[in-house]
Amino acid sequence: MKYRKWTSQEKLKIVLEGLSGQIDIGKLCSKYQVAQTQYYKWRDQLLKFGYQAFDQKTVTKKEHHLQSENQHLLRRPIHIQGFLSSLHNSKHLYRQIYKIFSFGGQIYKGFCN
Repeated sequence: MKYRKWTSQEKLKIVLEGLSGQIDIGKLCSKYQVAQTQYYKWRDQLLKFGYQAFDQKTVTKKEHHLQSENQHLLRRPIHIQGFLSSLHNSKHLYRQIYKIFSFGGQIYKGFCN
């Protein structure tokens, strides 16, 4: 069998067709070019986790608002003004430190090593 990427819908269709009992599993696998071991893995996975399709996930308005706000923030460009402001503050801080450690035009040697 050649390698193929199956969607969830295709896997479900194949497994449900096999579970219907209207076709032999070997013929079903030949029809869709799926290895029987793969079919049985899909079947077991459906039987093990199929109940999750019926679980109700309730999202509160607050959770929905937070999710949409997070998505919005992820799409926002980086705020350049804040970045430039922090650079300016860093330069200002550096100048203050320079004044403190410079003695009559001489820079304190321990500071620049």
